[in-house]
This record gives sequence, C-alpha cells and structure tokens, in this order.
Amino acid sequence: MKRRVMTLLGVTACVIAVAPFASAAPATSKQENCNVSVEYPHRSKGAPDRRILFKTRVTCTGDFSTVTVHIDGELLEGGPNGKKVVVASSSLSQQVITNGGPQTYYTPSTSGHQVYAAGWYTAVADGEIVAPVRGAMGKWQTQTIFVK
Repeated sequence: MKRRVMTLLGVTACVIAVAPFASAAPATSKQENCNVSVEYPHRSKGAPDRRILFKTRVTCTGDFSTVTVHIDGELLEGGPNGKKVVVASSSLSQQVITNGGPQTYYTPSTSGHQVYAAGWYTAVADGEIVAPVRGAMGKWQTQTIFVK
C-alpha cells in the first residue's frame, strides 16, 4: 500500500536587524526561511499497534545556525463535507539545523492520545519560529482522506 504524501509548502522569512555597537556603522540583517511539508494521515509503519498519525517536516535555510520551530498539530476526524472534530493533537518545539535535513514532528505525540479506528481524517499543522527571533510560519491542512 502506497502512502500518499501531501506536500504543502509554507515559506516564512523572518528578518531582524542586528545593530552593531557603534551607532555610525550600518545595521546588518539576518534572515531565516523555513519550508513545511505535511503528510496525509496514515497508519504508522514503525509502531506495532498501527496507530493513525501524520508527520510534519520542517527544513530551514538562512543565516542562523539553528532555529527553534514550534508546531501545533491536530488530527481531525470527519467526512470530506461534514463536521470535523479534533481526535488527537500535539504541541512541540524543536531545534531545526539551518541548511540541514528535515526535523520531524509527529501528531499525535507518542505520549498523547492515540487513534486506531478507520475513518475519514484530516491533518492540520500550525507553525512559528520561536527563536532566535519570533516569526509566524502559517497554517496547513491536507485534504480529508479515508484511512483503512
């Protein structure tokens, strides 16, 4: 069974001006751009209980060596056209190495409420850079799909 991956890219540029100590010298600016991809909900291949989850992956490029990114994830249950309810969530801050590989965020978190029942699910992720400077990244949502 192939796993469908919905890649939703959110690009954030956080620009800060860092003024040198001498007030006559020009200010320099640093910038950070982060890309986000959100997978469709699917059954875990790594967990023996085959729970339903989705992954949010974040990569960043820019002038800082690392940035701290906070991702809030929600797994929604409900049909494509009906009301949806949150059945699991996650809220996690992790350091992302700039110009490195992706950092993965799992929803639900491994210590949180797990979901096992087949049904219609939607993945929603909301992110922000929290350090070394704050910056909103955006909100992403996959299409609603049926997970067997």
